[in-house]
Order: sequence, then C-alpha cells, then structure tokens
Amino acid sequence: PRPRDNQPIYKSKYLVGARCKLGVEILQRVNVYGHLGLAYWGRDFYLDLNDTGGIKAVQRYGDDRQILGIYGLGGSVLLTEHWSVNINYTMARQHVDLPVSGMSTKRYFDPATVVKILSGGIIYHF
Repeated sequence: PRPRDNQPIYKSKYLVGARCKLGVEILQRVNVYGHLGLAYWGRDFYLDLNDTGGIKAVQRYGDDRQILGIYGLGGSVLLTEHWSVNINYTMARQHVDLPVSGMSTKRYFDPATVVKILSGGIIYHF
C-alpha cells in the first residue's frame, strides 16, 4: 500500500521571482508579450515512490526549495490615456533529483507538478 496514492506530491508555500517581458504593440492600444524569468519556489514536499523507473523506495517529506525558470504570455489593452487592463499566464515547472543507486540520481519530472498562474489587473499610467 502507498499512503499518498492519488494525492498531490507537494503543497506550495510561496513562489517569488523576477521576469522580463518582450512584446509588440498592435493597433496602438493592444500589447501582446511573452515573458521569461527566474523564481524561488518553496513548498512542502511529499513523495513516496516504490520501484518506479529504477527508483527504489524513495521517501522524501518536508521542506523543499528550488530556483526554477518561469515563462508565459500576456497582453494589455489601453482603455484611456491613463488606464489599461492586463492579463498574464505564467508557468513554472518543477523537477526533483532522486537517488537511484549509489551516488547517481534521476531527475523526476511530473506534468501534474506545474505551477500555473493566471492574473489580471488594472494599471494606471502616470
């Protein structure tokens, strides 16, 4: 029996970072852009794998922090001379290095362990 079967392998505590964006202006009122950056992700981590892909009985519980790349798309629309609205979609994908045998490790990626952030806002331009 696996005690955490069908449960998340982590719980996010915080995700902070910085990003830069590069975009194009369309019709003098609409901006579309992509952004890249780095984030520092802190989470409580729960993983219990039993002989999966050469990984044998790995148990890792507790605090885990990692620097990772973030990327996404966004856009803004200028409503008036001073006001605009924007929307951003950002993703950060994690990986975990797990011991396999001896001193070697295996990098574990899980498509379900992706932080996806959809944000929107209103901006006032001075």
